[in-house]
Amino acid sequence: MLFSIYLLVQLENRMGFIMSSANVPTDVSDALLDQLGRAQMQVAAVSLALLVISVFLGVKLSHRIYGPIVQIRNHVVNLINGEFKSRVHLRDNDHFIALGDDLNQLADILEKQKTSV
Repeated sequence: MLFSIYLLVQLENRMGFIMSSANVPTDVSDALLDQLGRAQMQVAAVSLALLVISVFLGVKLSHRIYGPIVQIRNHVVNLINGEFKSRVHLRDNDHFIALGDDLNQLADILEKQKTSV
């Protein structure tokens, strides 16, 4: 993205030099340089939009993955400490929901074994 802006700036500089050395009329060179300036602004706007979208999606994806991992880890620590009533509560569309369900099933089995002893 930044490279595109850099290339447009370099193109503007070179076109300015070429037009001045080729004796291009001022109104034509101004029009071309204005179009290049608008292209630079458009590339910058698109780059900024893509950056914002990338950050948003990165945060959202990390929460979708990291959140369930933290809950599963806390649940496993509770099971290790003998707290068999502990359960993993994940959202329906979270990753690792099958693992959370399996761990809850394991907690049910351990809780039943503890109460039968």
